[in-house]
Amino acid sequence: MQPGVIFGMRPEPGWGALEAMIVLSGRVRLAGGEELLPGDSISAHPVAEPVVLEALQPSSILYVASQPVFHGYSTELQDLLGLATEVETKDGYTKEHCARIQRLALAVGRALGLGPTDLYALSYGSFLHDVGKVRVPSTILGKPGPLTADEWEVMRRHPEFGAEIVGGRAYLRAAADIVLQHHERVDGSGYPAGRGGEAIVLGARIVAVADAFDAMTSRRPYRGPMPVEVALAELSRLAGSAYDRSVIEAFRSVVLEGARRRTPARAARGRRQKEPKGREVIA
Repeated sequence: MQPGVIFGMRPEPGWGALEAMIVLSGRVRLAGGEELLPGDSISAHPVAEPVVLEALQPSSILYVASQPVFHGYSTELQDLLGLATEVETKDGYTKEHCARIQRLALAVGRALGLGPTDLYALSYGSFLHDVGKVRVPSTILGKPGPLTADEWEVMRRHPEFGAEIVGGRAYLRAAADIVLQHHERVDGSGYPAGRGGEAIVLGARIVAVADAFDAMTSRRPYRGPMPVEVALAELSRLAGSAYDRSVIEAFRSVVLEGARRRTPARAARGRRQKEPKGREVIA
């Protein structure tokens, strides 16, 4: 598992298997924030609630189950994840857009105190939020100019298309609600149903903010990236109208904390210099 990769296991109706995960190398974090190091393990007989792991550095995990369990992960789920990454390329996003949304959404979910079941749904709902665009014609998805009213009508259906694709699997139905509602807005001005406030599931309100932030701070074919501070200010301006105010506050804290953690490393690299004789030192 490369840094940022998410893996999870979930309960199944009638499931009686012993399942275990053992960290062989690297460092991973449980959705609740606890970190696991090589030799650490978690197990259940059977799994009582979803478990979500995120790799913090290149990691290897041994996953053991006493009954066949890999079909959902190795076939169905991987096919869906593959569709999502295919869409992000066709839609003009930079590589790993879906993974960035997933990481941001999970960090905000943890900050808001979501439990394992909600974090599991958020993990997959965030990564798959735009998978419905696979049903949008490429002539619309990749159109360089403005869309016509009819083309917008098709484009605005992608949350419904995505919910249909994702919701066909019982273990992803809560994630499908996030996919369906991620373009709704708290003032009721969004789509497809014009939901507002808490009628929008919290996971979708989180993904809406993460998606908007990533869109603003990513380089697109027609413009450069917006500075983080400017993007955060724009989100704050729209708090209470387009976006949930409590989500924006948590999101801002997550982004600023991430920036603070990266600053010392950048500063250390900036201080690296050469002595006259060529010996490398850290000032």
